[in-house]
Amino acid sequence: MQKILLYTALPMLSGLLMPAYALAADSTPYSLQRAPKAPVPDAQIPQAPAQEHVPAVSPAPAPEHAPQQILEQIPAQPASHADPTPVAQPAQVPVSAPEISAPNPKASGNGDLWGYTGAHGPAHWGSLNLAYHACAQGLKQSPVNIATFYQETQPVLVPDYNPVPLMIANIGSTLRVGYAPGSGFSVDGLRYDLNKIEFHTPSEHYMDGASWPMEAQFFHQAANGSVAVLAVMIKAGEKNRTVEGILQNVPANIGAVRRIETVKLSAADLLPKNLDYYDYDGSLTTPPCTENVRWFVLREALEISEDQIKGFQDMFPYNARPVQPLNGRVVTGQ
Repeated sequence: MQKILLYTALPMLSGLLMPAYALAADSTPYSLQRAPKAPVPDAQIPQAPAQEHVPAVSPAPAPEHAPQQILEQIPAQPASHADPTPVAQPAQVPVSAPEISAPNPKASGNGDLWGYTGAHGPAHWGSLNLAYHACAQGLKQSPVNIATFYQETQPVLVPDYNPVPLMIANIGSTLRVGYAPGSGFSVDGLRYDLNKIEFHTPSEHYMDGASWPMEAQFFHQAANGSVAVLAVMIKAGEKNRTVEGILQNVPANIGAVRRIETVKLSAADLLPKNLDYYDYDGSLTTPPCTENVRWFVLREALEISEDQIKGFQDMFPYNARPVQPLNGRVVTGQ
């Protein structure tokens, strides 16, 4: 019998477990084309399910200060769900990846559960809850396939990430790494502060029709309330010590949070050397699919080992939303 995981927007429960993403030794996508100054065609990705059958729902009034609400921080001192006992060495010390199997969460009966396949999958998100109407009706949805882009000189992305104590939650749909205030990046004179990091497999963004084994998403917010996500594609290669420290400290129970003062993590260790990027306007990739999110998709992938990729896939076999149409949006790149 198939086991089903269902997630809520309150970051606890979700989706149908699917077979683990096939890991290829050579995960380099096809080369991209530079586009002339003309409208960018929507990508045709066969993996994405059709959206025409999604029932329409009446849009819910947009809440004020929505960007502030979508970047909730992991509590600094978890309550009853806390898992306070560290089980691994600091992130700087390589250790073997654990085999962690999270229990199946139970449906809460709220009627707004969402997942990644079946009746609660991405094709139906917009009909599960009025608050999710953008998932079905939004015109600036993420992720996207980056097949063509407008070539232009882009402002330099300047990272400023400080080491912080490891704070990690198992939210059922993925791993969430909380990040203490004071770190972020600057671009074109605007500072974005890092709030959390989440992981998806396979990658949610495609490049020229090809996906990657995984994708890390760094959620940031500026003082003016605007939200930016820095997306890093992940491929098989050398072992990453920071990723190893994260995998070794994943709480076994869904909803549990672990904070370990002695294990330090720096987001800079989860970035490739080259920070050239593609830039476009999009949305969150999970309900409520809030739009007006600026995406910075790095062109170079981060290397982690095949064992580390498998370690994540053993816990979360499939948690990626299919690519969405560009609807005339422009992707820029250098």
